[in-house]
Amino acid sequence: MTENETDRLNPEPGFTTEPFAGQEPPRPQSKLGIASFIIGLVSIIGFIICIIIATSSIMNYIDGNGKTIQNIEEISSNIPLLAAGLLMLVCVGLSFVGLILGIVGACMKNTRKAFSIIGIVLNSLLTVGFIGLFIFGIIMQTAAG
Repeated sequence: MTENETDRLNPEPGFTTEPFAGQEPPRPQSKLGIASFIIGLVSIIGFIICIIIATSSIMNYIDGNGKTIQNIEEISSNIPLLAAGLLMLVCVGLSFVGLILGIVGACMKNTRKAFSIIGIVLNSLLTVGFIGLFIFGIIMQTAAG
């Protein structure tokens, strides 16, 4: 190598990426934690989009007084509403997978845990929130019927 190439690769004289004697090398981020974080973001954004689609689809079946039209055949043939409901379930399933990846990433040795913890929080918000809303809906249905 010429002197110019060495200067270009090592901008500061004496600069090395090696740790000092007695110092631990920097720990890498957990790859599973990063995956959990990304899955958490995607599933939450997807879930919000599904709620918007479902809400805009169901608004066609509500009259001016706030009462729903009881035509089950017409509502069940609403493709955007059915697709939004199915995608909500996919987002919750994806969030559950992200939660498992985050827990495994947090248990790995010699890796940083930041993305794993953030992934656990994001994925558990959606998973626990969906389960809570599901239980709330069942309670409200039994109370009304």
